[in-house]
Amino acid sequence: MGQAKQNQLLRDIIVVGGSSGALHALEFIGHLPPELPAAVFVVLHVAPGGPGLLPDIIRRYSKLPVDHARDGGGIAAGCIYVAPPDHHLSLSDDFMQVARGPKENRHRPSVDVLFRSAAKIYGPRVIGVVLSGMLDDGSAGLLEIRRRGGIGIVQDPKDALFPEMPSNALAHGGADYCVPQSQLAGLLTRAALQPIAKEEAFETAGTGSGEAGGSEVVKNDNEQYDKPGTPSDFSCPDCGGVLRQIDDNKMLRFRCRVGHVLSGSTLLAAQSDNVEQALWSALRALEEKAEMARKLKDYSLSRNFKSAPKKFNEEARKLEADASVIRNLLKNTRGSEAPEPMAQDVATAE
Repeated sequence: MGQAKQNQLLRDIIVVGGSSGALHALEFIGHLPPELPAAVFVVLHVAPGGPGLLPDIIRRYSKLPVDHARDGGGIAAGCIYVAPPDHHLSLSDDFMQVARGPKENRHRPSVDVLFRSAAKIYGPRVIGVVLSGMLDDGSAGLLEIRRRGGIGIVQDPKDALFPEMPSNALAHGGADYCVPQSQLAGLLTRAALQPIAKEEAFETAGTGSGEAGGSEVVKNDNEQYDKPGTPSDFSCPDCGGVLRQIDDNKMLRFRCRVGHVLSGSTLLAAQSDNVEQALWSALRALEEKAEMARKLKDYSLSRNFKSAPKKFNEEARKLEADASVIRNLLKNTRGSEAPEPMAQDVATAE
């Protein structure tokens, strides 16, 4: 990597992100040549407590060595580095950072964290690839890669098992290429071997934090960290803090004080979850209160109280009617989407 870094002749940094359905799409790695002059970094949304089997799965068909990324580990061409479960992967100047920083788009690892850090450090040397998945993690990162002279590639939504993530990447980040999974390996190989034009080889914006696992990962390497944006009326679904709108005319994004970053679509989905949770809590409270009123009615009858049984019975009926309204609302309202399936499942490795 040192020679490529010195003259910036080749696109030798390939960053890949996906979620639901992306494990199948990652099979394109099996067609990458063993002499590929680029390092490949992979972020998939996986279960936080999972066993971390993704490198083992990729090794089955990869001609390139595959392993989990290590905090402070060096970067070598012809190797594949995978983000560990529940850890962000970001790139610094010739080494990797792996840390449990704030979630972005409610995910850790986050595709945007990897993409943005790669764009900041390596500029036009980066090729970004967005695969199958739900919502829009990766859209902002792909936009940043292309802003800094890199190449953006998106799996054709018609070819993806879950088209939402590549569709959002096309809409917000744009792409230089939109191809099916079967064409990814050939396209990446050609792009990695193609020299960067002199006018593209500009000086990149940063050189990293200088310390592996340092503040850039903890703060999600957020290019807007010193410019927190405009205060909004919304609260962070992860910590409850005030969200500030990040000024970007290409994509609506929000960030809280501690570093959680959410796109508008992700925030809307989180708010739907919060509404549903509030409705279930209200239903439980109403049904518990109605049951208590019934118990007080029975108790009053057993003690031959005159007016109390009627009062408690009326209150119980009213509470049960209110609970019925909420229960019907929960049944008939679509609410939030079902939880996003993880890209990796233990059964996949069996």
